[in-house]
Amino acid sequence: MTHDATPPPVVHVLRTPHQDVGAAGLALLSPGERARADAYRRDDDRRRSRTAALLLRCATAALTGTPPAAVPVHRRCATCGDGDHGRPGLPGTGWHASVSHAGAWCVVALTRSGPVGVDVEVLVPLDVAEVAPGVLGPGEVAAGAAALLRLWTRKEAVVKATGQGLRTPLGEVLVGPADAPAVLLACPGVPPGTGVLRDVDAPPGHLAAVCVLTAARPPGARPSRLVVRGAAVAAPADAAHVLPGPAGAPTGAAPSPPDGGGRSPRHA
Repeated sequence: MTHDATPPPVVHVLRTPHQDVGAAGLALLSPGERARADAYRRDDDRRRSRTAALLLRCATAALTGTPPAAVPVHRRCATCGDGDHGRPGLPGTGWHASVSHAGAWCVVALTRSGPVGVDVEVLVPLDVAEVAPGVLGPGEVAAGAAALLRLWTRKEAVVKATGQGLRTPLGEVLVGPADAPAVLLACPGVPPGTGVLRDVDAPPGHLAAVCVLTAARPPGARPSRLVVRGAAVAAPADAAHVLPGPAGAPTGAAPSPPDGGGRSPRHA
């Protein structure tokens, strides 16, 4: 095995409870972000969408030194080319982003190392016999609903990183046993050794995972060791207190919000 001095990829994963962002928060969102949130029928879903959009802006602002309202957030569907959905892009910043929300929580992942996907799910009762065929691939098993949701969460993180979402059948994404550390074994379109998958801390009653697609590695190099820097913040603006600034210096610490419950899964 060859020596590999390449530093491991780093991904920042922030979470905050969904909330009323207020007039000041709404003013920081783009017209498209506001319209996207307004299109939801349920008030909770509108709050999740606004909170997640504001968290992405505030986190990117902290990392780049750009005012939140000026952060260039573009969405473009990889299949239809439409600009009102799909993975968020941050053109010109050098950062890759992903957003998810479920139950009471919104989660954002940011990295400079390659396309990223993050997923959070609520632990809910499932009919394993009914759901498993659409989630499990060859050789995969799930001993109960929690194990199946663990695999589901990992796989959704992977397909969000590829930009394909559920256009890639989850059964074609292989991520190893639910009771073992997360690892990406196979995914259509992802060269072996370039997808780094990890479980990440989540509030009680939730599961979360993140995947980063890195550059191809030299033959014999060790697999990438993904460094996950996670934090919980009470409000999106508190991202500035837990993330390093453009020069790399930490800006302080913010209190973690109380962990809360949730409902059935929803995604950005």
